[in-house]
Amino acid sequence: MTTRPQHHPQDDLLVSHASRSEHPAVGLLMSTHAALCDECRHTVKVLETVGATLFEQDDALVLSGSLRDAHATYRAGDVADYDQSNSHEPFVDASEDCLCLVVNESRLVPQTLLGRALAWISGA
Repeated sequence: MTTRPQHHPQDDLLVSHASRSEHPAVGLLMSTHAALCDECRHTVKVLETVGATLFEQDDALVLSGSLRDAHATYRAGDVADYDQSNSHEPFVDASEDCLCLVVNESRLVPQTLLGRALAWISGA
C-alpha cells in the first residue's frame, strides 16, 4: 500500500536531517518519513548537495492510525512538527489505535491536572 503523507516536516528539520546534525532519534523519524514520502526524500537529497545547519525540534511521526490537534489531522506517514513555541495536545480517534514515533528534545510541560500529577509522581 502506498501512502502519500499530507503533513510534512518544516524546512529547518529537513535541513537538519540532510546535514546529519539532528539527534539520532530525530534522524530515525526523518528517515522513516522520507521512506514514505517522495517529496521529502527528494528535498533531502537536494539539501544534502547544498549543505545544512542545525535546528532543534520536537516532533511526532504517525506510523498507523491518526491523531488530531488544534493545527491539523495527521495520518500514517505525516509528521507533526513542533518547537517550544507550540502547545501540542493530540487527540486520537477512538475507533482505531494510533502508533507514533515521538521525539522530544526539551522538557515536557503538562497542561492538565492529570498530566501535572503524573509528572510529579514520576519525578519529571
